[in-house]
Amino acid sequence: MDFTFPKSERLCKREWIKTVRQQGKCTAQTPILLFSLPTNNPTQVLIYVPKRLFKHATDRNLLKRRMREAYRINKNLLKQTFLLQIQYQAAEKLPFAAIEASIKQLLTDINND
Repeated sequence: MDFTFPKSERLCKREWIKTVRQQGKCTAQTPILLFSLPTNNPTQVLIYVPKRLFKHATDRNLLKRRMREAYRINKNLLKQTFLLQIQYQAAEKLPFAAIEASIKQLLTDINND
């Protein structure tokens, strides 16, 4: 199993980000909102924490680090390739265990669809 998260797995193209947001399927599991779009390309992920919820960059970076780690550990649950956009939507900072549980649930949900 490969537990890395290299640059090639990060979603960076603006047009793909826009496509995922407009055409992708939205799934929510508190505190995470997940947009997913099946693709033939390798899986790519965008992790996002809104500035309007967390004004300080250190808080946003902490939550992004936790979400990245939860995805990295559980990405083997994906059975096909997707373009994913993972957004944090809770107003308070939650511990890693809560974030990991919701990401794990969301990854298994999109596989079943």
